[in-house]
Amino acid sequence: MTEGILLFQMLIISTILVTRVVSKEHVLAACWAWTLFTLVAVFASGLMVLQLVVVWGAYMLLRPKESVGSETPKEVAKQDGKSPPRAPTPVPRQMASVTEARAVETTATPQTSTFEFSLQSIDGAISRQSAIIEATGGLRLTFSVERQMLEMALERATRHLQHERHIQSLGKERGEAYRKIYEENRAKISAVIDSKLEPKRPLPAHPVPDFTLSPRYADDIHRDAIEQKVAQIKVERDQFRSGLLRELRANDRLRERFWEELSRLGQPHIQASLYDLWFGSSPKSPRLVPRLTWEQTFASVQSAKLGAAEIDGLFAAAYVKQILCLANSRKTGGRCIAGKEWDDGCAGAWLRPVSARSSHEVSDAERRYEGGGEPGVLDILQVPLLDACPDGWQQENWRLNPDECWKKTGRLEWPKLADFCDPVAPLWHNGDSTYYGKNDEIPLERAKLLRSSLRLIHAPAVRLRVFRPGEAFGNPKLRVQGLFEHAGDKYALRVTDPVYEHQFQAKREGYYDLGESYLTISIGEPYEKRQACYKLIAAIIPRDPGTAV
Repeated sequence: MTEGILLFQMLIISTILVTRVVSKEHVLAACWAWTLFTLVAVFASGLMVLQLVVVWGAYMLLRPKESVGSETPKEVAKQDGKSPPRAPTPVPRQMASVTEARAVETTATPQTSTFEFSLQSIDGAISRQSAIIEATGGLRLTFSVERQMLEMALERATRHLQHERHIQSLGKERGEAYRKIYEENRAKISAVIDSKLEPKRPLPAHPVPDFTLSPRYADDIHRDAIEQKVAQIKVERDQFRSGLLRELRANDRLRERFWEELSRLGQPHIQASLYDLWFGSSPKSPRLVPRLTWEQTFASVQSAKLGAAEIDGLFAAAYVKQILCLANSRKTGGRCIAGKEWDDGCAGAWLRPVSARSSHEVSDAERRYEGGGEPGVLDILQVPLLDACPDGWQQENWRLNPDECWKKTGRLEWPKLADFCDPVAPLWHNGDSTYYGKNDEIPLERAKLLRSSLRLIHAPAVRLRVFRPGEAFGNPKLRVQGLFEHAGDKYALRVTDPVYEHQFQAKREGYYDLGESYLTISIGEPYEKRQACYKLIAAIIPRDPGTAV
């Protein structure tokens, strides 16, 4: 392997040398081409650095030696089409030395700055590539394993069908007796081979890719590059699985055998994910097959060969998820409810129940509890759902079942909220602000790259500002704004928590300190007029609600 690496470095040097001989002007272009190839195709950090050192070391040795001022007056005159100027009056040697020194200094400075700029560009590219690999390497590996498992099941199913066709042709060509003898002997040989090749232990159950990745870099360039890479992997995965399902839909026998082979691989998470995609995409069956009972569903379909309509009837009950409510915020026409899935006290993924209406607000009737009342922040509740309906950056959206009541099952204490906090990182994109806000605006072209819209953060100190932003224009309505610091950045975001909004709108204009609090931050719907969307404080959860001063 080491010899191969060295030979490849020699190849790089050779191509730069050949370029130097053929065309001196294209040496730099050749080096940049090798740099681009290295950043795109090489994933090992050590090998990447070695290759870049070879490329630019060769450039420093082989670059053209001519300087900008090397042309003679006659050559310049020929290029300009003018007669050569007269020879200048001789300059004293001391003065000439100073002039030459300045000329050399003037000539060297652009070259030095260009080289430094090239090194800075290379360093920035390496840093971005390393950040992308570190942040998305696990996601890429998980997707690769999932893809290999699905391809393995498809290959086994295809081989099995080919064997069936071969056996049938043998029966037709050489008779049924020959076919039976062939099958018996092949089964014996296969049993011996399988006993040697099958692993002693079953394969471990691999998880499915989790695309709720939160970039861990404060630099906007790194964070945007990571989010684009995550989006790229997601598109690649969606295309692969869609192509697989198209192939299975086109061949009933292959589909049946594929499910059997996938089940034998012992990958329940991968099988459940693909099974949900299969039945969730059916227009006759809008409800997802519940993940917790996919084994029973699979067994029923395999034994009874149920269709989409039968499965829809089999699972007529709503898809129920249990969440910890972390927001019940004001929204035009209703409320925005959001929380994290509750798994025996452990935090799961974010979930936002939404209505089927275009504005997605949840009405009073749709969020009612059994026996009356509505969800409060820190309530643990069961929500009847129909299916996932991600929308742009709001990937957490699930369509609620309007015909079923919600059920409260418990409540979380404030000290335990730390277990549900998201990793400390800048709140998506920073640098754009409204007139009264701070880091509260996200341009739509940036927002379209995001794959999340909810965060739970801890703020050591929160200050509320009550003021009238539209008073100069005849609008005396009070607005409540939250001021805090997080991950080294300052924020001033509008509060849509109805409890604290109503409480502080009843007070006078001014500033009020809440102290230590948890905040649920949400990205709202797009505002087309300004081509932007806005960060909002959807919930304020202070340590001591009565300490506002």
